[in-house]
Amino acid sequence: MGLEHCYLFSRLEADDLAQLQQITKVKSYTEGSTLFYAGERPGKLRLIASGVVQVVKHDTAGNEIVLAHFRADDLVAEAAHFENIPYPATARCVTDVTLYEIDFEAFKSRFLNRPEVALGIIRSLTYKIRQLEAVIRRTSVDDAQTRLARFLLEHADALPMPSQKQIASQISLTPETVSRIVRHFKARGWVEVRARKIVIIDPEGLKSLQDETE
Repeated sequence: MGLEHCYLFSRLEADDLAQLQQITKVKSYTEGSTLFYAGERPGKLRLIASGVVQVVKHDTAGNEIVLAHFRADDLVAEAAHFENIPYPATARCVTDVTLYEIDFEAFKSRFLNRPEVALGIIRSLTYKIRQLEAVIRRTSVDDAQTRLARFLLEHADALPMPSQKQIASQISLTPETVSRIVRHFKARGWVEVRARKIVIIDPEGLKSLQDETE
């Protein structure tokens, strides 16, 4: 995927795209690599070309909380650049990842005054606010069964669906707890497990559990 196919830049003219490419480098990272740690100062503006990046934070007890997963066409931690603050969380590669790394100061001076680009940035920040709200809801309001039901419904179209172990990490449960709840969901005919991945059979059943807490 070239920069011209990214929603942020799809409306730029050819000359503008050429300028953007001059301040952009393409870099590849292997699965498990850390892009940055919480507390580091932001460097390049990062836009995902391919792969999955996980952003995590640790609570006061040292437990890891998964804040979000980002995929192709997503910016990663762009708010730190605009606020000129250290990264508030750590980002690591869940898969092999290819990034567009853009010189932020040059980007800000040349492109941020473009309405089509600015609106894309706003869209990206709004999306991250919704994700943070979801994290707060599932870690402070939802019980374990509701957390899993909500996650499955919200990620029903995600391909591939994360493994049970990955899901447990994302919703702050132990793998054993997720496995126990999945057995319960299977007994009610709501899900099946195929090739170690959860497949939704009855979304309305999961939704009825989610609706009980709303």
